[in-house]
Amino acid sequence: MDNSQERKYKIKWNIKRNESEGAENSLRLLKISEVSKILGISKRTVYNYVKEGKLPCVKLSNRTLRFRETDLMKLISEKTITYEPSEKTDLIAKRVLEKILKRG
Repeated sequence: MDNSQERKYKIKWNIKRNESEGAENSLRLLKISEVSKILGISKRTVYNYVKEGKLPCVKLSNRTLRFRETDLMKLISEKTITYEPSEKTDLIAKRVLEKILKRG
């Protein structure tokens, strides 16, 4: 395949990929650098997550890993925590607010 045919193939593939992106984000594969930027962690930590089984990946070759966007979003949603206020935290917040209002 010569360069012009190769370019046409790449262009056609990119057009098809872009058309399907809106329909299926699960097909979008991210590089390790993109994953580390999204999560705000080092590449080494991403590799550790893979090794520990915390983050599934697609192994394209011995040296190439890719990550499904949906798997990354699942990891984020699993690690998201919310704190429910308790009576004690409500009481502390009320006291702090009263002190602030007395000063002002």
